[in-house]
Amino acid sequence: MRNGVVGVGVIGTGFGSIIQAPGFSRTPGCRVVAIASSRKERAEAAARQLGIPFATDDYRALLARDDVDLVCVSAPPYLHHEMTLAALAAGKHVLCEKPMAADRGQAWEMERRVRETGRIGLIDFELRCMPTRVYMKELIDSGYLGVLFWVHTTYFDGFRGRAMDDVPYDWLAQKKYAGGMLGAMGCHYIDAYRWWFGEVTGLYAELDTRAKARPLPDGSGTREADSDDTIWCSMKLDNGAMATLVLSAAVRHGPGLRIEAYGSEGTLVLENDGPLFGARKGDARLTELPVPARLLSPAEKEDRRLRAFVPWARRVVDAVRQQQQITPDFRDGARCQEVMDAIHRSSETRRWVGLPLESRRLGPA
Repeated sequence: MRNGVVGVGVIGTGFGSIIQAPGFSRTPGCRVVAIASSRKERAEAAARQLGIPFATDDYRALLARDDVDLVCVSAPPYLHHEMTLAALAAGKHVLCEKPMAADRGQAWEMERRVRETGRIGLIDFELRCMPTRVYMKELIDSGYLGVLFWVHTTYFDGFRGRAMDDVPYDWLAQKKYAGGMLGAMGCHYIDAYRWWFGEVTGLYAELDTRAKARPLPDGSGTREADSDDTIWCSMKLDNGAMATLVLSAAVRHGPGLRIEAYGSEGTLVLENDGPLFGARKGDARLTELPVPARLLSPAEKEDRRLRAFVPWARRVVDAVRQQQQITPDFRDGARCQEVMDAIHRSSETRRWVGLPLESRRLGPA
């Protein structure tokens, strides 16, 4: 660090330039000093817009800079393993975008390497910092639900359904590049279940591709997607509760997100990371539970992703400055990746899959 300021380098000009770089730029005690993209013109455009002094089409040039302390790996997930190991070898701390890797083997190797190097390795499950989710966590931990019986999440959104019209064929449409709804959104809810309620011990799942025809970027026609855009999954949690995920991005219109948690003493319902509703035994109906002012984000009125990322960026910078590992870390990312791999296995075999997978030998017990 130079003069106590954490230098941040961002690899990726999608989420990296839209949310991460702006979020870090608003964080005291850090500066975004470099950005990389596979296309130099994109890196240079983002650098001009955001006031970043260095832009490159070679992420290794970013890693070689002495003023970069923390690297945000925000490239497509099939590149996370290679880039993260290179960043750790260069002595950098890493914030890796979710999903952590292409598979659990890569994820556990990344987790092992971060422990060996003594660097800080974090996963960008920034929605853990969404004020309503933090408050829901506090209520759960205080016993608001009592004994958890059932948790159910539905998410219906049209961002892939519109692909039939105008969303081009890209890496997200391709299974070989770790594209799909499970990695794009499903992993956030897997992480939320683990964070709120505990580990997943088994599951049955089906993945599907409903919006198959995607227009090519050059307008020359269409190509068929093979990554998932629709997910149905039934899980068993380690406290005995059942959990379900029903997600689809292949609808023309959708109400968005709804998370429902039912327990022996109460109920909590979260809608689109906005209103949180609750009721306890003896209450006649659900009522809104206002989020305490102490939990509200400095980006509360902005893009919901910034609402979560700005407080997360502050935690990340503090962790780097203090050389202190926080969560969600690489172990959280690897365990989430195991659940994702189990979902793929279950969908392929049409069988119930127990967790942890036998490949846990790749990581710690």
